[in-house]
Amino acid sequence: MSDGIRTTTQGAILEITIDRPKANAIDLAASRRLNAVFSEFRDDPALRVAIVTGAGDRFFSPGWDLKAAASGEASDEDWGVGGFGGLNYPRNLDKPVLPAAAASRSCSAPTSS
Repeated sequence: MSDGIRTTTQGAILEITIDRPKANAIDLAASRRLNAVFSEFRDDPALRVAIVTGAGDRFFSPGWDLKAAASGEASDEDWGVGGFGGLNYPRNLDKPVLPAAAASRSCSAPTSS
């Protein structure tokens, strides 16, 4: 996907992966896509928790894509209704969103013994 955002679901868990080599930096298209993903997550009663992770094993995400900024993308662009990355101003998002570092990435629910 050209915006660098992948999603997978397993049961009530939504995993959101930022996959924008080299560093998973977020540009305007990725921010708008994240806004859409978080809105869909909020509105889907079957989803209970979102896990956000970065692809690769070196970076989660440094934030704003400085290469995009250097090429003319302004910091005051319309990043989407939730703001930059979809989480600055989430509208009525009352479900947990958890960051997952490389060592703890998983999209599986715990099992009971």
